[in-house]
Amino acid sequence: MNTKYRKGTFTVIPNTDYLKGKPLAQQLVFFWICYHSDDEGICFPSRKKLSEEVGCDVRTIDKYVKILEQDGAIEKTIRRKKNSKENSSNLYQVMQLNSLPSEINYSTPSEPVAPVTISNLNNTQIT
Repeated sequence: MNTKYRKGTFTVIPNTDYLKGKPLAQQLVFFWICYHSDDEGICFPSRKKLSEEVGCDVRTIDKYVKILEQDGAIEKTIRRKKNSKENSSNLYQVMQLNSLPSEINYSTPSEPVAPVTISNLNNTQIT
C-alpha cells in the first residue's frame, strides 16, 4: 500500500554536477554523508554505518571518502575518544565546490520589465 509523502524524508544533495559520471559507490557515499548531515553540512556516521547503507565494505567507503576529500566535496576530521588515542567516528563537513555558484542573486532588475502579451487558442490576450 502506498503512503503519503512525509515532510522531512528528503535530502538535499549539493554538487550534483560534480557527481555526474562518477562511480555509483562514490555517488552513494556522498549521498549518505549528505543524508546524515545537519543544516550546516556536518555529520559523523561511522564507516561501518556508511558501508551498511551503501552496501559495500569499509575499504570501499575509505576509498571514496578519500576521493571526495581530495576533490573538495567533503572535509574529514578524525575524532578521538575522550582521554584515549582510540578513534571515534570521523566528522564529515559537506563542502560546496568552487565551480558552483556560491550564492544566488535574488536582486530585482534595475529597470522594470515590460509585460509580455500572449494570445491563447481562444484569441484572448493573456498578459
